[in-house]
Amino acid sequence: MNSLLPQRLSVFTIAVANYSLFIIHYSQSNHMWKNKWVDALWYVVVFMLIQLSCSGMASLVWSDMISNPTALCVSLAASSLITVAVFCFAKWWRESKSAVIAGKGAWKVWLWTAVIALSTIIPSLWLNDILGIEANEDMTRMMMSIIQSPLGIIVIVLLVPLAEEVVFRGAMLHRLLDVSAEDTTKKTSPILPIAFTALCFGIIHGNMEQAFHATLLGVLLGWIYYKYSSILPGVIFHITNNGTSWIMTTVFPEKEDATLLELFNNNSPLMYTALALSVAVFLCCMIKSPAAQTAKD
Repeated sequence: MNSLLPQRLSVFTIAVANYSLFIIHYSQSNHMWKNKWVDALWYVVVFMLIQLSCSGMASLVWSDMISNPTALCVSLAASSLITVAVFCFAKWWRESKSAVIAGKGAWKVWLWTAVIALSTIIPSLWLNDILGIEANEDMTRMMMSIIQSPLGIIVIVLLVPLAEEVVFRGAMLHRLLDVSAEDTTKKTSPILPIAFTALCFGIIHGNMEQAFHATLLGVLLGWIYYKYSSILPGVIFHITNNGTSWIMTTVFPEKEDATLLELFNNNSPLMYTALALSVAVFLCCMIKSPAAQTAKD
């Protein structure tokens, strides 16, 4: 570490502290801008500021941050935890008491969410191949280094999904739907809010492959949030999706850039059978979804 590190670290810390105080000062009311669309965009700005700040702090400590898995994991973990803390403290995200996924039927919602998440993986990969969307090499290398780190599973599978669901569904979509924390019957049309949050969710992923996949999943996650008025099913969906990717990359690292057909050893009948079964499971889950359970149930 060079001799200027303490000074640079101090300056950066002061800058982060200043904007954090700004956020806290103006977050004492639920809807600081009095306009739900501006509020929604503000949540994305805060989310990005936190990520950039943590990345900047990590880069001051680790000069090789982009290629250093420990630095990447620490940065992502810190930004995820700070995001959840800020959004909770600012009361931008609050789970509705009447919409807590709990009680006797809770396991049905959790199982349904995990199954529907698994059913989207093969169709998503197939769409990527059909549309010719190629993975960004730098992003792929960075993700591989994170996944191969001992902290990777905690960051990618647990912390990042929680933070993203808090921001994009728990705060952003909640605000756009005007869902009262006490009265979940006051719901506006979900189409535009879900589409808008899904698009923002896709854009923040920063590369075409992930953006396309994340936008499609954002629509589905938005609908799940609209149905249950809780981020818990979305978190389970997100964990299942990221966890499957982590397992596949860990077990078969040599197939990170493989097409769907190559994953099935160039066996087209087998691939299309798996694709058809995935679509069938997905449609069944969409048609027959478990009812929302409340705290009273």
